[in-house]
Amino acid sequence: MSLPVDAVAQHGAAEETSPALYYVTIKRASLASMLNELSRQTEIPLIYSYDQVEKIQGNALHGYFSLSTALDYLLLNTGLAATTSGLEIKIVADRSRQPLESSPAIIVDNTQLDEQLDKTEVIRVNGIRSSVIQAQDIKRNASSIVDLVIAQDIGKLPDNSAAESIARLSGVQVFRYKDEVNGIIVRGLPDYNTTYNGREIFTAELRKVQLQDMPSQSLKSIEVLKSVSAKMLESGMVGTVNATTYRPFDFTGQQVLGQFDLSFDQALTVNGGSGNLLYSNRTDLASGGELGMLANINLRHDNYLNSVRYAAPSFQQLNSTDIGEVILPTSLGLYNVGGDRGRSSANFAIQWRNDEHFEVYFEGIHQGYRAENYIDLFDVNLVNPDAQFNQLQLVTPSQPQVSQFAITNPSNPQGYRSNIDEKTNTWQIAAGIKGHVDAFDFATEVAFTHSTFASQTWSLDYLITQAQYLEAKFVQDKGAVFRLPSFAWQEQRNYLWRGYYEEKFDSAGDDVQWRADFSYDLSDTFISQIESGIRLTNRHAQLQRAWRYADTRNQMLLIDDLAQFKWQATDSHFSTKGDYFRQYLVPIRKTIIANKDKLRLASFNALAAQNFATAPFASVQPLIDPLSLYQANERSFAAYLQANFELDNSVVNLDGNLGVRAIQLNTKVDGNSVKTIEGQADYYYQSSKNNQFYWLPSLNIRQHFSDSLHLRFAYNRGLTKVNFSELNPARSIHVQAEEASAIGGNPNLTPLISDNFDLSLEHYYSQSDHISFSLFYRDIYGFLHPQNNSVFDAEFGLINLTQPANNGRGQLYGYEFNWLSFLDFLPETFDGVGTSINATLVKGKTAEVDAQGHFIGYSDIVGLSKWTVNGIVFYETNKFGARISYNYRSPWLHFNNIQFDDSNQYQARTNERHRLDFSLSLKLAENYKVYFDVQNILNKPFRNSSYFGSGVRYPIDVRKEGRQMALGLSYKF
Repeated sequence: MSLPVDAVAQHGAAEETSPALYYVTIKRASLASMLNELSRQTEIPLIYSYDQVEKIQGNALHGYFSLSTALDYLLLNTGLAATTSGLEIKIVADRSRQPLESSPAIIVDNTQLDEQLDKTEVIRVNGIRSSVIQAQDIKRNASSIVDLVIAQDIGKLPDNSAAESIARLSGVQVFRYKDEVNGIIVRGLPDYNTTYNGREIFTAELRKVQLQDMPSQSLKSIEVLKSVSAKMLESGMVGTVNATTYRPFDFTGQQVLGQFDLSFDQALTVNGGSGNLLYSNRTDLASGGELGMLANINLRHDNYLNSVRYAAPSFQQLNSTDIGEVILPTSLGLYNVGGDRGRSSANFAIQWRNDEHFEVYFEGIHQGYRAENYIDLFDVNLVNPDAQFNQLQLVTPSQPQVSQFAITNPSNPQGYRSNIDEKTNTWQIAAGIKGHVDAFDFATEVAFTHSTFASQTWSLDYLITQAQYLEAKFVQDKGAVFRLPSFAWQEQRNYLWRGYYEEKFDSAGDDVQWRADFSYDLSDTFISQIESGIRLTNRHAQLQRAWRYADTRNQMLLIDDLAQFKWQATDSHFSTKGDYFRQYLVPIRKTIIANKDKLRLASFNALAAQNFATAPFASVQPLIDPLSLYQANERSFAAYLQANFELDNSVVNLDGNLGVRAIQLNTKVDGNSVKTIEGQADYYYQSSKNNQFYWLPSLNIRQHFSDSLHLRFAYNRGLTKVNFSELNPARSIHVQAEEASAIGGNPNLTPLISDNFDLSLEHYYSQSDHISFSLFYRDIYGFLHPQNNSVFDAEFGLINLTQPANNGRGQLYGYEFNWLSFLDFLPETFDGVGTSINATLVKGKTAEVDAQGHFIGYSDIVGLSKWTVNGIVFYETNKFGARISYNYRSPWLHFNNIQFDDSNQYQARTNERHRLDFSLSLKLAENYKVYFDVQNILNKPFRNSSYFGSGVRYPIDVRKEGRQMALGLSYKF
């Protein structure tokens, strides 16, 4: 390699006084590649013999270094040294200096910069800037398109859960319910895969894990892989969400850290808290090699309440002599959902290696979820032949939309207090080996996952003794409000027993997954590396549901006649002005569950008195519904071959990879079918097998216009497996008057397939700043829609079967804009101020089909918002940090429906969402920091509405969600 004299002279001059500092991030690779990368990142040429270094592995670097310090670490334990002679820096053999303490990578976690730096010292940064630098390095050097969130400090991602944290990333839209993120879509669809440290993970019988169950304090980073290569685990149609945790070799020595906090509601009442403790250490063994061990535990508990006013998204037509024909919702009501929940997470990791060439690891995780929930409902059905409407007023004379009305003799109000206990446990353990011999790398890993979910429900239903005169408005607070002026809601004697419902739900899933990966480095060729591997998975899933219901309204019994219940007035977040109906009585949760045996016996007697079947309530526990029960087994075999390439000449400077992944799926699902002939049911066993094969090609190309400006192109084929419940072969056949019809699952369903195209222009104009613009397009095959088919049955001949089918197709396209920068150009007073802004536009359509599977047109994709915008402003010094985050999501489609006739099609659409969060931290001492977080500062209600093509619009839900605050202390030793 030739030496520009001026560059070397500048380097030498700098080293004589205070060493020049460079931000360096270099992944472990062949020493030749790493020296070239060091030269590129420092813009200083190095002289070495290729034959001397081609088969040696260097040590990974990450952080701020002087050039000499970087070379010291890079060449550690290689038998080589860097020497300076005049204007030349050479890599030579027979290193005479004592090696520095072994370290696999230099971790950046300190903010204070020493002005006078010894040549072996490292400038370290922590907090927001450190996380930004690390995230940008990963994004910049990744072989595919990825966005990620990295912990601002060890154990401190910026939110409470993985689901909350990735809501800040471009292309990600979230659904919130029960005061947390409970659903995620990536670039318009929920069809992503979830992985933990790169391996598949799931909850119970589902295909992916519930990300809200992953506490952020246990995570190192969360990655959203929007394009993939062949060597990566097969992604969903829109990518993969990968959660990573710390391992002991991520730290240089012993580490003890943790945090605890208390959370408060908007009334400043303590409603929960969390705690986290991590211990990690590594030591040299007398027998040789180095051993590291890490353990981490996290506990969190909180309670929540969401209050809803609603007008049902179903309608009736009325003819009024005063204002003509109008459209009106069929019911109005109140709905509360609340409860207590706790989440726990524990993970461990053990690593051993003898040198940089061989490593063994063993790690595991447990995630737990416990919840005691309740749901309260008060509903007034406006459909009654004896009902009389009056005081009808229209919003405008030209539209049949009512703004207010009064009604006499609607149906009696009714509702329930439902109590639901939920429990989830997920375990995963894994063991693996990684090694390197000359130009050959290999890795293998085996993992076992077991996950269960169980829920139990006890619901006590009531009926108000008399119909109530009702007055309602549809414009107050952009929602539906009503009065019941003659209803004494505080009187227990007004609540009749309407029914009792019990349910027991159990599901489980487990798998064994093994993989082996190999790579071979090539020299002086366009193809720089060949990678290949195989993966075997054996997955099992099962589900069963037991339930029973007693309809007791005809008994006209007071609820207080059944047992000694304690009652309470329902809670409510609503503060609507006026004397609108906001509260009613319900039996408290504990007394319903405590009296479940008395309720079962009363239900048995009530059914007997009405000459109904009493068998469901003859047993202590509900009987399993045979139709709900299924067991599934899926064996998959995957193999991949991938070529990594590099081309650098006077015309182009590009790199990338080209590969293909082949997958064989063998699925067996067992269930139970039922045939009901003239009311008599007969159950029988049903089983199905299906074998499928798929090719998943991928191509990733990156053009380097300069060291800081990159253009990426990516293509890959994504695959999303359908849920096991949809593959259930069970059918419910009904025969009446010699005509047979059936509904059921479809064991012949295929995975959903997407051809994904991405183009991304990225400019990294400093170590912590970048701006990017991305275009993406998804062509999707196999959306599921119900379809009616005439099929042959051996017993009944041709029957009309309704089942899901892969008869839909759709397209998604859009762009993403990202800008992240520390505003270092501002005056010194504003040092530490930065901002992150991203915006995503997504458009999409899906083909709609009729019951026979015939194309009838295109419609919007359910749940897809056109716009998502995130804006973050942060400020950080050595002792103080603050962050304010804003999220905007534009309206989205909830569902399409038709009522009355084809001319009365309507949509349920959710209104735009705005969210503002704030966090503050203060360093009390070297190892202690206090923090204060506020979530949902704006506290704007969730709102959705029904829209008719004629311009009629009625509100559906107005849901009040709580504002949450947390005050905590973190520590690190």
